[in-house]
Amino acid sequence: MIEGTPGLDLSALVQGVLAEGPGPGALHGIERLFRGPMGFAGPQVERNPYARLFHTHTGSTVAAAVGNESKTLDALSSLSIELMLEYIEENTEATWARSRPERRFLAVPGLPTKPPVLLILDPGVAEVSQSRRVTDDVQFDTLRMVVAFDRLRPVIHEVAGERVAGAFSGIGPEAAIQLMWISQPEVVVTRLPKMVPLCAPSPHLAVRCATEVSSVGIFCKDSEGELGVSACYHGTGPVGTPVTVGAVASAVKHTDSVQDIVFIPLPVGNPSPRVYARKGVRGRPAPSEAEPVTFDGAGTKRKVTTYIKSHDAGILRNRRTLQLKVQTPADTNSGDSGSALVDQDDRVVAFGFERTGLGEFPELTDWIWAANALSALGLTPV
Repeated sequence: MIEGTPGLDLSALVQGVLAEGPGPGALHGIERLFRGPMGFAGPQVERNPYARLFHTHTGSTVAAAVGNESKTLDALSSLSIELMLEYIEENTEATWARSRPERRFLAVPGLPTKPPVLLILDPGVAEVSQSRRVTDDVQFDTLRMVVAFDRLRPVIHEVAGERVAGAFSGIGPEAAIQLMWISQPEVVVTRLPKMVPLCAPSPHLAVRCATEVSSVGIFCKDSEGELGVSACYHGTGPVGTPVTVGAVASAVKHTDSVQDIVFIPLPVGNPSPRVYARKGVRGRPAPSEAEPVTFDGAGTKRKVTTYIKSHDAGILRNRRTLQLKVQTPADTNSGDSGSALVDQDDRVVAFGFERTGLGEFPELTDWIWAANALSALGLTPV
């Protein structure tokens, strides 16, 4: 089993657990599901996700609508994880499957040679060495899978885009089974690491509130058209809290503690530094595993390139009352809270929130999904 060693991030943990394979004599539940009502495609097709994509009516139809097979696999990967979560929450009695406020469900997108994974961070798992693959503990049932997919249909456009949703609208109940067979998602349970905020005292300032230091996210305007910046709530405070942005004194004007975001107005004519992320806020697609992103925080004090490792299941379903987050390796420092995570298309992906504490495994940094946070306050990037 995986050892709890320094440097163990989400991807390393997932691949280490999956490398152990299923238990002796176990047959992957999704394969059992597909071999029943849908038939058996043969070993050559089974091993190749692109072959599985085009071997099915569902895969061929969606690929034709999207127009790119790699993008199609990415979309189906995200959708299959959502379906897996929808299914197990209603049909699995195991303790690890029961939704509780402290339990987290992360989506680790798949690659052509790696399956997508629903990663469950469970406070009931004491040590990272107890991480385990539980896919074969799920009792897959054809009818119940179809019912779970029908519950998911109204939000497919939010999870995978309008083209994918349009393609699925013309496919019958076989879509659920074929989707799962194409993507073949896995379920892995591991421990819930302790998280600590990224904001702490430091002499290198971006946003100062008393002794707390955090980072400016983006330049934006509020619903009244006033210019200002976004920052993190946990590094500033409620409406009216005095803060300093660089050398400029101001006060918090709007807040949303759930999304950990505030708006701080700036005086007209205030000189602004050189900026990037000029292409707006990313709405979709969901982040892919190993996708490069950058941030420039007051704690790290330089622009850093990192990589997406996972994201919260359901990240494209904007919900004001729920934090939606993206995960990267734990390569952030104190003071990076609020800083913008930017993709290769120069779009804002998320804002720095917190990272695992010292000695906590698996290691990760949480970033709050920007589209959800900004919409909560009605902020528009400039």
